[in-house]
Amino acid sequence: MYYSLRAVVLSRRPWGEDGRLIVVFSDTRGKKILRAIGAQKITAKMAGFLEPLMEVRLSIVRGKVYDKIIGVELVDAFPFLRNDFSCISLSSFFLQAVDVLSAEEEHGAHSFQIFSLIRDTLQALDAYAGGAYPGREGNMAADLLSSAFVAQLLSWCGWGVSFRHLETSEPLSPEGRKLLTFLHHADSRRVMNISPSRTAVREVRRVIFASLRQQLEQVRHRSSIPSQEFLRFFSHQTL
Repeated sequence: MYYSLRAVVLSRRPWGEDGRLIVVFSDTRGKKILRAIGAQKITAKMAGFLEPLMEVRLSIVRGKVYDKIIGVELVDAFPFLRNDFSCISLSSFFLQAVDVLSAEEEHGAHSFQIFSLIRDTLQALDAYAGGAYPGREGNMAADLLSSAFVAQLLSWCGWGVSFRHLETSEPLSPEGRKLLTFLHHADSRRVMNISPSRTAVREVRRVIFASLRQQLEQVRHRSSIPSQEFLRFFSHQTL
């Protein structure tokens, strides 16, 4: 049986003598682990399109253990992002967050929303790397974009995080509460165009960071990424 997917490549690893396992997040089936036979050979035309940070259309045939990729079409390679080390680092965090917080085909009902969040966030970061936001200070851009991404990812993954509960020990200021609500719903382009105070951003990141830490403790058995290392990365990205 054949089917097709539009997806963003999250990661890949060797499989067998000349194959790879490709982890993607798709618009209709959520996270999928697929096999690409011969992808490590120089002659394998599709190998270059099956690297992390690629948006692709995949043709797939069902398999006994892993479904097999038989065709790939590049949709977006995010070229400006790839030429900026800091942007690559932040993008890798986004992909790792999705990989860590989701299991295969777990979030089918919200696959399109999560896929759109990944794609739109990478597009905004690619635009930033290409100079689309002149004057935007790098640290602020990274803080806002990563905070919005994590808040929305946690929500779409279905945990129903209560940010109000998390802020009881250190209540947010009025500006912080307004910013948290905004980041929870705004698209990436709108996020890149706001200019909140640094104090409000720190408050909001504290709340979102606490929520992320809670969920990582629940799903740490799914991933080889150490929870503490991942959390440190979240708290120190800069552009």
